[in-house]
Amino acid sequence: MEEMENTREVFNKELHSVTLQQFESKFFQFMQLYHQLLTTLKVPVTLENGEKAVKEGREFFSFFTEEVYAAYTLADKAGKDEITLFENIYEDIYDEYKNVLGPYFRNINFLIKFIDQSTEVGTDEGKSFYAQILRAQLSNDEVTAIAYHGFSSEGRWFSGYT
Repeated sequence: MEEMENTREVFNKELHSVTLQQFESKFFQFMQLYHQLLTTLKVPVTLENGEKAVKEGREFFSFFTEEVYAAYTLADKAGKDEITLFENIYEDIYDEYKNVLGPYFRNINFLIKFIDQSTEVGTDEGKSFYAQILRAQLSNDEVTAIAYHGFSSEGRWFSGYT
């Protein structure tokens, strides 16, 4: 009887190990897709001086977050709800780049939900480990863009993960 119990325990450990390996394989493939999306990002923009330029990869997120911040800083806030004002400014700028930002944010959304809904990693601590791996890949400007996006109607999905 004890031998049968030991066999069952070994089998369950092996099964958990295999399912965790499958999760990690998928997770790192999704991370690779994220990196491909980021490195192939080439966005035509108009600079403050009116010149046209192309911002690539993480450089675009620096440009984008600076543009949102500058527009909000310069906006007339008198008598306005600042959160609504920010949301409106963000969404106007987002609309200019949604063909690039939409797939990016959906990819991040998918990765976060993949981790969160995973049964293979078990505990919240295990899920946190993989979320930290994802976070470690993001630049500060990407994190800022995700936070800005969380204030918008398009980014409300993220509010459950902050």
